[in-house]
Amino acid sequence: MLKNWLVKFQSKHSVISHLKYLMNSNAKSHQATRIVVLRDNAKTIINAKEKRVEYRKEKGLRGGSIKNESTSIIISLPKDITQLNLEKWKQLSNHVLKQLHEHLNKKIILQNKKNEILNLKKPLKKQPFVNQISLKDFATHCHVVLHDETADPDKSNHIHIIVSNIINNDFIKPITQLGAIYNVKQSVNYAVKKLVHEDHMKYTPKNSVFVEDGDGFTDKKPIFDRPKNYKFASTFKLIFIRLQDNFNNWLQAVFNKETLKIKDYAKKTATDINKLKNNKTDEISIILETAQTVEKANALPDELKITNKVKKRLPRRRKKSNTSSPKNN
Repeated sequence: MLKNWLVKFQSKHSVISHLKYLMNSNAKSHQATRIVVLRDNAKTIINAKEKRVEYRKEKGLRGGSIKNESTSIIISLPKDITQLNLEKWKQLSNHVLKQLHEHLNKKIILQNKKNEILNLKKPLKKQPFVNQISLKDFATHCHVVLHDETADPDKSNHIHIIVSNIINNDFIKPITQLGAIYNVKQSVNYAVKKLVHEDHMKYTPKNSVFVEDGDGFTDKKPIFDRPKNYKFASTFKLIFIRLQDNFNNWLQAVFNKETLKIKDYAKKTATDINKLKNNKTDEISIILETAQTVEKANALPDELKITNKVKKRLPRRRKKSNTSSPKNN
């Protein structure tokens, strides 16, 4: 079982050098690679930064420097499952980008609302508002390259999706955040299952970290080499995997409008989140944020919700320092 199919995010400072590498058939790592461009918008991505600089000069805007021009998303599938053909890779990338576009616009709306409140509190330090992105504009700022590794027994087929962090002169911060990673992973899981009927939850890697004799999660080290908190880490790992499974089942039940299953998986998901307490806070916050969006969009009653069953997390108390300040003589 895999939590997700392999998805990797990378921030790219220089998009030109990265694009050249992806297309370089003479590179050592590409000797047996068939390189196919599925979506060609390299020029738009390269020019986006220069256009932003010119725009800010014309408007007399200071600052606004950007460290990373683009985000690279690598999606790879193992060789021992049904492989996607060229057309299905296109369909997968289109689905991923469409879902990511919707996610980014939702995040932009939320951020603009926060900035509106901040600007009322601090009118002298106004936060900028970002315009929503049309699907057409977003699509023209995405470049997709397939690396077909069929001829290499040691490499898996994969695609590189390059998304510009600058669209219509705005820096799109949500592209670089955890919510985008979670969104893409869920989109890939759905697309692979839909296109080639391969479920990541039923797949066992060749080099699995799970053993057949029921010992559970292991770091592949002998007992005497295992860390002191090994038993706790194993339990924690299993709870988190179960949490993801229950949450995915809840989402599917909502989609299929299966009321009894929604109620059951909502309770199970909330129970696991409460067991994890303050651990994995980033991942759990993404799950809760997604759940809240789904609950609102589908107008779910309280008994079918996850968020209202999760206990509020108390902030950790700082230990008081024993050292007292020296008294003046």
